[in-house]
Amino acid sequence: LEGSNDIAILPEDGIFEWDGKGGTWHADLPPKEERIHYFPRLLNTATTYEPLHIPKLPEPRADFFGRCQTTLDFMHKRHVYKPKSALVLVTHAACCIGMAYLASNQTLAHITPAAPCSIFQFTRSSNTAVWTLDAHDAPNSKNGYTDHLANVGSNTVPWNNFGDKSIHKGYTGPPTSR
Repeated sequence: LEGSNDIAILPEDGIFEWDGKGGTWHADLPPKEERIHYFPRLLNTATTYEPLHIPKLPEPRADFFGRCQTTLDFMHKRHVYKPKSALVLVTHAACCIGMAYLASNQTLAHITPAAPCSIFQFTRSSNTAVWTLDAHDAPNSKNGYTDHLANVGSNTVPWNNFGDKSIHKGYTGPPTSR
């Protein structure tokens, strides 16, 4: 993949951050026309790619996992299983956790908190809606993998916090997370 300009970047409307602020974060999402300025390769697909679905915004907090599930359902229909193929989804922490939780059919307590640039690798060997994800505490696990990073910094912490903010700051990840 390194240096390849042949890989299409498809701006997917259903894969974006959770709005934990009652719609105020989503109100500031830039339109695709603006995103092209900071991601010029989007120019090749932004006007021709048909998103899997377009969620209604602002999105109530309670609708977040439904949006992730709808995106996954449409993704399974459009991208049927093909041996030796790959899909790469790039998104924010909450959506990483939501997609991991739903695609793997695991609980939030089994999903490693998403650090900046962490990797969640899913596999499947047939056209199934459930993907395999490593255990969070397995050696070299790709469930929130960060070994490729020299430093994740101190200002953006790994995130898996869908719970009640008054209890452990809402943490919902594994009790023995890396």
